[in-house]
Amino acid sequence: LLGASRVEIWTDVAGMFSANPKDVPDARLLTRLDYYEAQEIATTGAKVLHPRSIKPCRDAGVPMAILDTERPHMPGTSIDGSAEPVPGVKAISRRNGIVLVSMEGIGMWQQVGFLADVFDLFRRHGLSVDLIGSAETNVTVSLDPSENLVSTDVLAALSADLSEICKVKVIVPCAAITLVGRGMRSLLYKLSDVWATFGKERVHMISQSSNDLNLTFVIDEADADGLLPILHDELIDSGAMPVYEEQVFGPRWREIIGHVRPRATPWWRAPQQRRQLLELAAQGTPRYVYHLPTVRERARQLKAVAALDRRYYAIKANPHPAILRTLVEEGLGLECVSLGEVEHVFAALPELPPSRVLFTPSFAPIAEYAAALARGVNVTVDNVELLRRWPDVFRDRALWLRIDLGHGDGHHRKVNTGGKEAKFGLSAQRVDEFLDVARGIGVRITGIHAHLGSGVENSGHWKQMVDELAGFARRIGSVE
Repeated sequence: LLGASRVEIWTDVAGMFSANPKDVPDARLLTRLDYYEAQEIATTGAKVLHPRSIKPCRDAGVPMAILDTERPHMPGTSIDGSAEPVPGVKAISRRNGIVLVSMEGIGMWQQVGFLADVFDLFRRHGLSVDLIGSAETNVTVSLDPSENLVSTDVLAALSADLSEICKVKVIVPCAAITLVGRGMRSLLYKLSDVWATFGKERVHMISQSSNDLNLTFVIDEADADGLLPILHDELIDSGAMPVYEEQVFGPRWREIIGHVRPRATPWWRAPQQRRQLLELAAQGTPRYVYHLPTVRERARQLKAVAALDRRYYAIKANPHPAILRTLVEEGLGLECVSLGEVEHVFAALPELPPSRVLFTPSFAPIAEYAAALARGVNVTVDNVELLRRWPDVFRDRALWLRIDLGHGDGHHRKVNTGGKEAKFGLSAQRVDEFLDVARGIGVRITGIHAHLGSGVENSGHWKQMVDELAGFARRIGSVE
């Protein structure tokens, strides 16, 4: 290759990253890759390097480097064949506009030459197949719009020809999310959280490359929004993406551009607070110490979220009277899950209006519901059997209804509190049944509730939940 010692590509980015920094600000710079990993990353979404530029350098044994014109001091990404392979996921990428063509028919079962006939039709229409998934009576392939002209006319003509030999279904638009790295098969046991995340979506195809360098999931394009940051974090947390390998992974994108928000000094490091804590420790430990100015500041940050008109604090997090009093002073309501918690709240805050307390139990004795209603607090119910067995307790009452939307969201399956395996809420399929019984005894549903899990890092989760609950509110008609 012209006797070159290295091919340098100077561009406007710092190199190749473990994900698209626009989608994942915590994406890591990939400081060193081998030719094959770089090839896979380039072909599955990275735009900084053209896939066809790698082979000539690989054949000639010439290293490559991607360097940043704005940050020439950065190491960039080095690509060569001399480094010791490091197993693990190096990058996750997303490609939009993927077209799936599903072909089904019993005629393909053990039929010699069937696939040859099918792929000949794709060739005639000038289409190059990307991913392939097959079963005994189904073959599904993907078409990448970056490599094909997949217009409506082309797909219609292809479908017409394929329909002569099988049943055809075109699925659009889809997104292909690909994990790239050495030894993907050996990493499968570390991907349990990734599998669980995809389990919440409609997965049309899963494809593992024959060279053991990538694993691809094809889902509806709309479902892919907001998914990459979650998956990237799960790969790091599980150890599947070995960011501790300094010879491969460099700084995060937000560190490179200087958008890392400096961490505030913790209150306990302030000199005066430190002295007070040491004095308390000298009197004996353990001790629990709460900093009410911090509690107050966090409450005010929540109050600043204009999209919320009411905020409740779950007292099971910490029921200390001083904390409850501080939060109430800042305008928060208090959520209780047992009658004991309700009584604790009013013992600590006897002047608190009952309307600022929300009672949300699970499988509580009927006596607790009756006592809470007598207190005048907001009461949440989560099953129709309560109203059927004890109609007189709830007759003519205003209640909240907790609904299980059929899915949850959390960073781990054990904190995913929605869906068929969860205990929190009335199944969405039984809402109409509940309403019939409730209206029969004069119950009005003035609030609705869903407990999906700890998916606080996924803003799309909140939007989807609000959209679904708004639909139920319209059906119920009395939600305030």
